[in-house]
Amino acid sequence: MALLLLFRHWWEVGPFLARLPAFLITFFALWAVKRFYIFEEKTLPIRQSLTRYAYGSLAGIILNWTVYSLAIHFSGFLAFFPFLALLIAAVVTSPLNFLIAKYGVFRATLE
Repeated sequence: MALLLLFRHWWEVGPFLARLPAFLITFFALWAVKRFYIFEEKTLPIRQSLTRYAYGSLAGIILNWTVYSLAIHFSGFLAFFPFLALLIAAVVTSPLNFLIAKYGVFRATLE
């Protein structure tokens, strides 16, 4: 968190750019753990593995934020129970995230 505040203070960039270094570090760390320790994806070249992981992550991010935004926007619960709208959105996105992970990211390792 302090690193993000330093980026934002020293270079006076917007909130998105201030979070970008932390996002990139997290993205590469998760990819490295997935590749080298968890899913035995070592047969793919690093470039191909990273590309497929990026596509799957991007699809998951777009899906999650779309469903969350729609749930908040169209929810009648927003005025009284905003957490209920997010809970419903989380329940909806869970199986979709599983399908993206199963058929979008990890299926490439089986080909």
